[in-house]
Amino acid sequence: DLAGNLLPGKNFATGANTADTAGHECARHGTHVAGTIAALEGNGIGGVGVAPRVKVLPLAIGTPQTGGECPLSTAGFMEAVRYASGVGANALETPVDVINLSLGGPVGSFLEARALADAAGNGVVVVASSGNNSGGVLYPAAYASTVAVGATGANNVVASYSNWGVELDVVAPGGTTGSTGVGVYSTTDRASQGGYAQSVGTSMAAPHVSGVAALMRSVNPDLTVTDIRTILEGTATDLGPDGWDLYSGYGIVNAPEALAYSFSGSQGSTQTLQIELVNDDSSVQLQTITDANQTFTLENVPEGTYRLKARLNPTSETDGVETAWLADQEVTVAYTGDTVQDLAVDLP
Repeated sequence: DLAGNLLPGKNFATGANTADTAGHECARHGTHVAGTIAALEGNGIGGVGVAPRVKVLPLAIGTPQTGGECPLSTAGFMEAVRYASGVGANALETPVDVINLSLGGPVGSFLEARALADAAGNGVVVVASSGNNSGGVLYPAAYASTVAVGATGANNVVASYSNWGVELDVVAPGGTTGSTGVGVYSTTDRASQGGYAQSVGTSMAAPHVSGVAALMRSVNPDLTVTDIRTILEGTATDLGPDGWDLYSGYGIVNAPEALAYSFSGSQGSTQTLQIELVNDDSSVQLQTITDANQTFTLENVPEGTYRLKARLNPTSETDGVETAWLADQEVTVAYTGDTVQDLAVDLP
């Protein structure tokens, strides 16, 4: 179910010119993640990946142990990131579009942060799982250069195990734990007879977002890393309080809306923003839409302190569905001998 979409890989922990671990369980986790992204369509077996026509470059950073363990190499991790992102002497000449990192730990490092920042700077979208211990967002998801992904379980409820925090961007299906829990169904490795299995975790959530990011690039190759992050966040379906929150970020990733905005951009149409200015007691609430240059005008605004918010403008392409706020910041309107004041909203 994956063979047609796999490129020749490497193992940056062992030095092998293949990511295949010859049936060792070390490959189980990565194979499951890869299937969620790119399992083939139309072959009558298994399931279908989020982006079933993309190619997957498997880069291993684990060393198979006789007892079944698979310790990961930090040096191998950074080398693999640089290789995939086209940074360094021995890197790919053409970088990949998306790096999926379904892994994590509690401690980051300057070198890891630099490698991932360089990847993003070279146009690579880096997606990482937030972690599975109900604590703070783990590294590498906690780095500013990554899209940090938490997990939802049944009925689009944030999973109890999903790590949360200020670094969280969006959530995606990761399955539920317990005797009645249901995991994400995907491919397994040769040690499991190459079949299919359910797995649970933010590791299963991240590839959903990676697959959507790959689809976005497929319909609009000109999208930057910032474009993709902004669209993923702005089109996500809000799950918690209005706008971003600690536990679900901007909400659950919404592939149809993300692709609609990505495709409209490739056709040269201008993405407009909905602007709202509201005071604390909502006695003043003004809305408008930006023009083609993403500028806006609000009239008859009394002096005072307000929340200035911005989000993608609902269009016919998204059936008028309102998306999460991309920005929500405090501003003060105070005229000093003039009846005009410039306001600006900072987008992520």
